[in-house]
Amino acid sequence: MDYRFLILLVVVMAVLLLRCTRWKTEPTTRPITVTLAVLALVIVLHLPGVIGDRWLHDHTPEFLDFANWTNLLADLLMTALAGFSGALVARAWRLERLVPLIAAVTLVAAVSLIFVWQASDASQVATPHIGDLGGAATWYTVLSASAITLAGLMICASVVLATNMPWRLRLALIPMAAASAAGAAIGLMHLAGALTHPGQPFTDPSPATFTGTMGVACYAVSGLLDHVVRRNVPSTREEQREPAATVHC
Repeated sequence: MDYRFLILLVVVMAVLLLRCTRWKTEPTTRPITVTLAVLALVIVLHLPGVIGDRWLHDHTPEFLDFANWTNLLADLLMTALAGFSGALVARAWRLERLVPLIAAVTLVAAVSLIFVWQASDASQVATPHIGDLGGAATWYTVLSASAITLAGLMICASVVLATNMPWRLRLALIPMAAASAAGAAIGLMHLAGALTHPGQPFTDPSPATFTGTMGVACYAVSGLLDHVVRRNVPSTREEQREPAATVHC
């Protein structure tokens, strides 16, 4: 593991522990904490030494295929995060009736990912990018890239569109919004590549690990700033009681 990523992981863990001190007293701080934890785990699963790992595949019965299980797990986490973020935005705009629909769509997307992963060569052939296998695996990339794009857009929208948010808090969350927008853009590139050139290797504009690491770093910065700003904004606790404010914390 690269020592720079190891340092970042230590910093992220420290920020998470710091934020957990308000887990019970300020429930509206939980979404950022959960999101940061999930993204950190996704990046770990996408490390060169982890992604495409065959350990589980090689230590299970022959009739069970688990190649690329780390890739699948990371994409399932991103799918869940997209649904989680969508539900937050829906509640923020008092559209609670959409939450069950969002949950259902998220579940269908997750089941579809597992089905396509099993139906294609992805469960048998280890590869950094499942879509490069072509065939049914192309639809895996379509689903996973859509989840990444939606997660990025929802998180960015939660910062840009949230109401009743103190300006200091909005500024603190700008790094997170910027990283989410960049993640959505990369997801769109993957989606476009899968639809226009199915089965062909996709070249990221920058290394996936670097992009993801920078994204997690931005989230960690926002997580820390958000924690600090809340101590200096007296009105934060009162505003957190407003449904529209729950989207941003």
